[in-house]
Amino acid sequence: MGVIARQSVKGSIYNYLGAAVAFLNTLFLMPILFSTNQVGLINVLLAISSMVAQFSTLGVNYVNIRLFPYFKTKDKYHKGFARLILIFSIAGIAISTSWFFLFKGNIISSNIEKAPLLSENVYYLIPMIIASLTYLILDGYFRSIYKASTSIFFRELFMRLLIFFGLMLYKFNLIDFQNFLNYYMLAFVSPSIIMFAYLIRIGEFKVRAKFRDLPPNIWRLVASVAFFGMISGFTNISIMNMDKFLISKYLDLSSAGIYAVSFYFGTMILIPGKAVRRISSAVISEGFQNNDLNKVKMVYVKSNLNMFIGGLILFVFLWANIHNILRILPPEYAAGKWAIFIIASAFVLNMISGLSNQVILYSSAYRLHSFIMLGLLAILIVSNIILIPKMGLEGAALATFITYLIDMLFKWIFIWRKFNIQPFQWKHFFIFLIAVSIYALSLLLPELSLIPDMIIRSAGIGILFIIGIRVFKLSDDLNAIIDRALEILHLKSR
Repeated sequence: MGVIARQSVKGSIYNYLGAAVAFLNTLFLMPILFSTNQVGLINVLLAISSMVAQFSTLGVNYVNIRLFPYFKTKDKYHKGFARLILIFSIAGIAISTSWFFLFKGNIISSNIEKAPLLSENVYYLIPMIIASLTYLILDGYFRSIYKASTSIFFRELFMRLLIFFGLMLYKFNLIDFQNFLNYYMLAFVSPSIIMFAYLIRIGEFKVRAKFRDLPPNIWRLVASVAFFGMISGFTNISIMNMDKFLISKYLDLSSAGIYAVSFYFGTMILIPGKAVRRISSAVISEGFQNNDLNKVKMVYVKSNLNMFIGGLILFVFLWANIHNILRILPPEYAAGKWAIFIIASAFVLNMISGLSNQVILYSSAYRLHSFIMLGLLAILIVSNIILIPKMGLEGAALATFITYLIDMLFKWIFIWRKFNIQPFQWKHFFIFLIAVSIYALSLLLPELSLIPDMIIRSAGIGILFIIGIRVFKLSDDLNAIIDRALEILHLKSR
């Protein structure tokens, strides 16, 4: 099993386990335990801290992946690369804390009327920004040394388990909401601290190592990749979070809470692609570094098909069970039903794009990627400003859909023309027909009580997808996984 497959399997396991815990935390416990205002507060703090932190990395997380091959050495000193990371980290922390104290007053005054809870708790942004910043930088380094699944474990699973325990403390009245926020901050900071300690323990973070034996133009490359990576990263994370901030601004914090839960349901579609994108980034970067376009093409085309299948399966699971989801959530969250559908559809488009971001970002066209993302962010902001006052939560969701549609079409055409790589096959259309057919069949099932309905409906959808993938041989990778599972269950001869 190759490094991508091995790390993808481990990363996917952590992602799915983490998603299960996140489902329990974000989509079940928080809406029940907290008011929509409190849910909105947590998610708006996350949105703001994510955007500021991504900008404050100064693009070094992209330097990690794109330029680490120039520094990499067998002795793990990596020609002083850890020192470079440390310099960027200190600079980023200084910039982000300066930003906070410069704009703190504006954040408070602009939210005092519609989001007073945010104004009262604005200081939580400091630890959240620093924790997000350090995680992003360390995660890029973990991906460069092919330990992406380890960083996934700490952020996607370990941190969410800590948050779950905090929610239990709140549920049993052992802490109040303010103390929960304090606990939440500790949980949020913990992955970065543990990851840093882990790197030191395995000897991969040797700060005393000096820069040596580097190509003469390396620092110009570092500056260029960092600058354009910073723009790309900031715009990408802003596209994922800007709507929550704008909803709190144009509507209120309660609406932001409802939308955040709806949005999170939509992001479940992205789970199959998370590990693949993290792990494939370094491989695509090496492929371009070694002028091995066939390697890039193989990874891009195969991942595109597998991610599309995974995205559609989860979309059908989600929408076939939407009535069950609304049964679980408090009544006020029913307002987000069609926002869930639109956002989930947008993220199916994102899965269809596959590794297009990585292909452009780690090729010679990486500068263009920054301008593409700036354009998409502008489209998202303008469409949100127009649509939120007119359509509310569905308007924000529609703005996201429009943005991802334009993103998918532009990058697909660009990669096709620039690198002559075209990932779409007849299988994509056939997979879509299978998904529509399975969803139509799910509508024929009678509605039962909550738990039996979810189990029977979901099991039926899963079995039909497995049969369709295996019988029509839609994916070699997925067929191999299915066959291996059948062998373990003694349902298929070796």
